[in-house]
Amino acid sequence: MDGRRRDLVAAMIMHAPPLAGASAPDAADRRLWLDVLGRLRVGEECGCGICPSFTLELDGRPAPQAGRRHILVASAGRALVLLTVEGGVVSGLEVAPGGDEAVDLPEVTELTF
Repeated sequence: MDGRRRDLVAAMIMHAPPLAGASAPDAADRRLWLDVLGRLRVGEECGCGICPSFTLELDGRPAPQAGRRHILVASAGRALVLLTVEGGVVSGLEVAPGGDEAVDLPEVTELTF
């Protein structure tokens, strides 16, 4: 994962609150996710043409589909940024535009938590 994506995922892990109604991670969860950050690789990139969303794999394997699911949320300009953790593994970052216009991957400084 390149530095910009890594920095964005790290900022989301450290600072983003859970999506309303989603399971809230504790400090130990966040530490665990940060500890494996260097082992995460980009899996698939969204092909919609208007968002820079991507899945993540730990040691080349997709996240398990079982276990607790956490969704952390932030905003960045016209976009909603969602980090998903499934079964204890960070599984993807979604950058959802607030309309039909394309958005770029935000800088960490653009995030509002």
